[in-house]
Amino acid sequence: MTETETPDPVEAEQDEVDADGSDSHDLSPNTDERLASAHALLETYQAKEIERLAAGLSVPADLLTLTGTTVADYINDDGSVDTDRVEAAVAAVITERPGLRRPAPATDPSQGQGNGVPKPSKPTWGGLFHP
Repeated sequence: MTETETPDPVEAEQDEVDADGSDSHDLSPNTDERLASAHALLETYQAKEIERLAAGLSVPADLLTLTGTTVADYINDDGSVDTDRVEAAVAAVITERPGLRRPAPATDPSQGQGNGVPKPSKPTWGGLFHP
């Protein structure tokens, strides 16, 4: 390099080396561990979202167990959970094993939680005068 040439910043950056011989732009030594931990946490969140979407099953975690699928089978390219795939898998499990459907809540119509249809009113003397 002559006196009129200016140093290339990229080459100068590549020449920088710390005293221990490592590149000054290396990430911390536990980066791989932290990345693996973050990936495992993300997969846990995705599994919980799949279970939330599989609420049609009596035990939502059975979706992955009974179908032999993994979390990755229900993930889109952008990393989000594919709700259509989950719903289709839940429908397939329920079709194959109807007993795995989440049971409807039992209600006692005498307790006011019935079907919501009002009972017909009984005729009264006042109703004769106001049709």
